[in-house]
Amino acid sequence: MSLKAPPGPSPFGFIIMLPGLLLNPVVKLNAVCKKYGPVIKLGIAGNYSYIINDKEIIRQILKTDYIKFPRGRTLDEIKFLLGNGIFASEHELWSVRRRLLKPAFHSSIFHKLENVLKEELQKTTLKFQEFASGGTPFEPEAEFQKMLFSATIRNLFAGKISADTEPVIQALNKILAYPGIPQHTFRVVKKQYLRISGMKDKSREEILEAGRVIDKFTAGILDWAINNPEECGTYLNILLNEFFEGRISREDIITEMKNIIFAGYDTTASALTWLIYSVSVNPGIEEKVLSEIASTGVPDYQNVTRLEYSKMVIKETLRLYPPAWVFHRISTEDFEAGSYHIPANSWIFISPFLMHRNPEYWDNPDDFYPERFEKEENSETTRFDYIPFGNGPHVCIGNSLANFQLIYSLAYLLPKFRIEFRNKKITGFTSGIGLKADKPLKAIIRERK
Repeated sequence: MSLKAPPGPSPFGFIIMLPGLLLNPVVKLNAVCKKYGPVIKLGIAGNYSYIINDKEIIRQILKTDYIKFPRGRTLDEIKFLLGNGIFASEHELWSVRRRLLKPAFHSSIFHKLENVLKEELQKTTLKFQEFASGGTPFEPEAEFQKMLFSATIRNLFAGKISADTEPVIQALNKILAYPGIPQHTFRVVKKQYLRISGMKDKSREEILEAGRVIDKFTAGILDWAINNPEECGTYLNILLNEFFEGRISREDIITEMKNIIFAGYDTTASALTWLIYSVSVNPGIEEKVLSEIASTGVPDYQNVTRLEYSKMVIKETLRLYPPAWVFHRISTEDFEAGSYHIPANSWIFISPFLMHRNPEYWDNPDDFYPERFEKEENSETTRFDYIPFGNGPHVCIGNSLANFQLIYSLAYLLPKFRIEFRNKKITGFTSGIGLKADKPLKAIIRERK
């Protein structure tokens, strides 16, 4: 029996829905999945992509046959930043680098990272006290970005940072917004106009300049580290050992540093923002978290590992608001997606956001209900209906570190401050790499008594 093509909107229907896909793709794709089911064909005139929202097909793509579904050209637009680092490489090179770098993210070393994270949280506390005394609205995510960027750089690369990090953060934000669906579509149209007019693309030069800012920053840290190897973080220390043994180049180290900065800088800050937001708009849950934190004593590495309810709150936050809301694969050959046929060289979209709100796998999927994780029968590594960090061999190498930073930050900040968000309901999302509310999450902060 021959397989049929997946369902999806007609060419005319696709044109009609295109403005919604460009302006609010997260919400629009959620509606598309509800209408057409777990395997969907989207596109026109031979240019088709496929959305997969079935956990067993996702298992096939991310784990069983992952070699047949590389990330490929999906990251071409930011290849200038990622090169052949761990986030962008494939097959043998990726496997070698992942085995090499995995010890830098093992939970057994997290107790060594506590002091730096606490120091950065103390700085954030002082800033929050200023916001509280002034009573003016602010964006918590901007502060979390600064805090976690510094903590990550200090713990993984170098104990001290002498360079100004603000320009680097601005450059990273510019690059992170670059691959978004509306931005990419606009560039495709603009490229044709520039080709006809003979004009230069200034926006591309701006993004390349942002890349040079990050290059300079990472190169400066590496120069310092080569002369001070005993003061390096675990991640950079591993790379330096390979460098001194002649197995990798200086450029290889800089590439891997940029990959970790890119992959981890914004995602954890975004997750922490959604975590604080979710707790803030659910007062009953907030009280339970506060009570649990108080019962374990002063936040430290040992105490936060015992915060079982808070861990469920974090899992539920990552279910509803996965920081990386979509990722892509390329099919290298024809394959069966359930009862459907998907041809070779197709773009495959897998969205944690869509999967985590699929009523086939989740009761009342739009509700914030941490207790749904109370009696998990399967671990996250065997589940493919819960993929906030991906899954399979390419699962995020820093997922355990991110969870540690989240629970430690929650336990440290929540007893000190009540953060009241103005956005009581999220109406839409932006469409960059990370999941952001379409309207900035602004808040008023008050010190708890």
